Amino acid sequence: LLNAYLKNDDYAAIRVLMHKTELDKDSIMYKYYLYNLNKNQIYDKDAQVYLSQIKKYKPNKIEEYLDLSQVYYEINGFDSALKILDKGIKKYPQEPMLYTQKIKFYYLENNQEKIQETLSIMEEIFK
Repeated sequence: LLNAYLKNDDYAAIRVLMHKTELDKDSIMYKYYLYNLNKNQIYDKDAQVYLSQIKKYKPNKIEEYLDLSQVYYEINGFDSALKILDKGIKKYPQEPMLYTQKIKFYYLENNQEKIQETLSIMEEIFK
């Protein structure tokens, strides 16, 4: 829901939802929403603080690699997101969600060749 409001630039709704939801204050997504709220308002200095926290974030779980790759895709672009996913795959080579996230990014970049390559890798790993 927060992502939908973010895409529609509804920052007032995001602020309300962030206070009413159970987001972990240390999670990468929480910091990402705060970064977006502040960068799109008059609080650019605060946005830079959250951006710095995002860049220092070290994922430890599969979900954190997925979230961080999504955040990097939105902030830094495709290549940065893939680097995060590759690190996650190195740590968790048997986790299909990491490969699926890669396929999603390749789809968003309209790279059919890489989609097929990743699907082939998945077929080998998960047969």
